[in-house]
Amino acid sequence: MLLQSQVRDKNNNYLIELLPALSKHINKGSITGLKARGNISVNIQWSNGVLENAELIPSKNGPICISYAGKQIQVEGIKGKSIQITSQMF
Repeated sequence: MLLQSQVRDKNNNYLIELLPALSKHINKGSITGLKARGNISVNIQWSNGVLENAELIPSKNGPICISYAGKQIQVEGIKGKSIQITSQMF
């Protein structure tokens, strides 16, 4: 699984989980055009099973909660503006 966004955080915002269950058989890759709940476009790149970069493009302003490797961060989304996420941010 490359993306999940069904869970909500403590503030009732959707939590976007990046690479929650990446198969060990897909060691390197990328995917574009995913849609997370809240109408957020997501593009992901990974190598050696580790997140290299994720780009999130929200369709509205507001907080975006992101989870990777069991850790969470929150970023402020601006409608149409690209947000770059790396594993070092967690």
